[in-house]
Amino acid sequence: MRSVIAALILSMSFACGVSPAQAEWRRAVSTHFIVYSQGSPEEVREAAERLERFDGLLRRLSPAPARESPIKLTVFMPRTTAAVASLVGGGRGVAGFYRGVVAGPFIVAPRQGPSRTFAADTILFHEYAHHFMLQNFSTAYPPWFVEGYAELLATTRFERDGSITIGAFAAHRTRELALPVPPLRELLLRNQRQLSGAYRFGFYANSWFLTHYLVLAEARRGQLGRYIGLIGSGRSADQAAEEAFGGIEALQRDFLRYRRAARIPIVTIRFEEAPATGPIVVEALSPSEESLLWHQARYRRGMERDDIPGFARQVRARTGETPSDPAALQLLADVESWAGNLDEAERAVDALLALRPDSPRALMRKGQIEIERLDRGRISEPSRWTAAREWLRRANRADADDPLILLLYYRSFERQGGRPPSNALAGLARAFELVPQDFSVRGRYAAALIHARRYSEAITVLAPIAYSAHAEASGERAARMIDAIRGLAEGAEGPVEVAPADPPDDGPDQD
Repeated sequence: MRSVIAALILSMSFACGVSPAQAEWRRAVSTHFIVYSQGSPEEVREAAERLERFDGLLRRLSPAPARESPIKLTVFMPRTTAAVASLVGGGRGVAGFYRGVVAGPFIVAPRQGPSRTFAADTILFHEYAHHFMLQNFSTAYPPWFVEGYAELLATTRFERDGSITIGAFAAHRTRELALPVPPLRELLLRNQRQLSGAYRFGFYANSWFLTHYLVLAEARRGQLGRYIGLIGSGRSADQAAEEAFGGIEALQRDFLRYRRAARIPIVTIRFEEAPATGPIVVEALSPSEESLLWHQARYRRGMERDDIPGFARQVRARTGETPSDPAALQLLADVESWAGNLDEAERAVDALLALRPDSPRALMRKGQIEIERLDRGRISEPSRWTAAREWLRRANRADADDPLILLLYYRSFERQGGRPPSNALAGLARAFELVPQDFSVRGRYAAALIHARRYSEAITVLAPIAYSAHAEASGERAARMIDAIRGLAEGAEGPVEVAPADPPDDGPDQD
């Protein structure tokens, strides 16, 4: 049974400034996570332990070693789903979400589930499954499988006797499962936004059931891995499905029979001992940290351009209460820079550097501000750019594995109007290795590969963007880039213009 799940792993929203209140926030730091949660020290520790056990399970089941990243995943855990919805504008029914961004991947998930059948762990495990897949096995996945994979692992149960159950019925999808089953040609070849009516509403439920069938049904053993492999090699979704599944109509017939069965198979895994969690340190937040925590989450989530000035005013007012707090100064510098207020951002970062002269993100922000001024002023004097870039070099020396620093260093040459040198390209490659799920890094790295006439690598890098259900505009651009280089011999002259442009904010939000 372990090989079954191993095959699965191998093949594989901003409100009006309302912060979740009442319970005290704490931080738990473990081997792979930084968890911010409302609750008692014991509750916060337990949340980090559950995540570490789940991570340990996925690592044990993985047929290829999952990478040990120097970047810990940040998890924000407010008490309720209403607080989660406040980050995405409310009204969308989002219970949790994941963003794999270059500034630092993070999850937002509640401590309390929205209903008796929709448990908090279901949401948390779903979102972490997205991170584990995209961080460790980044390839081209069709939209239904991205969500089906997360849904299958979301129902994982850690039993009292130490066993682990995978594949339990997704009770939180019962209502959706009562709706008409979409033709698999629709589910396999479209993303959720492209479906209509009941089919759209049932997307997660049917994606779960189809993934469950292809993973756990003996008759279909190995087909899912072949299907994902064909897509990764450049086959269209319909060609891959026809070839791997022996025809979509045959798959439809067998899938409907599987759905009607009285029981579905589950997998029970018994370990001699539960996956080790490693040390976990629980800390109380300072008053300033607690006051600004939800602002940190909102900044990392992003928002509409028109909302940024008002948000900057909120952060400015809040940080004014603790003008010597390093975390507050860093957030203020980041937000003021984001809002385009470079003088205010520089004052904040200079105050932070006076307190912590070796802070990597402070050094990075100082360099970014200088580069922004040069770009705005259309200043081309090389010595000015070299001096501004020195701040980024200092930041990199302070933290060699911060992908945002590496990306900004590479982009500084683009903004100057030249081709980035080899050391900048090496830094971009490292940033891609650290956060392959960030589309701004992935798209820019693909463009660099095309400039280097390494077309097969570029297609592999671009394919996940082209297939993403959560990146319509950048997905279309990636598909056009693939079409432009498909069939070109390695080293042959390629397209004259390759746009590495930063994608609009339609990137890999997963919920």
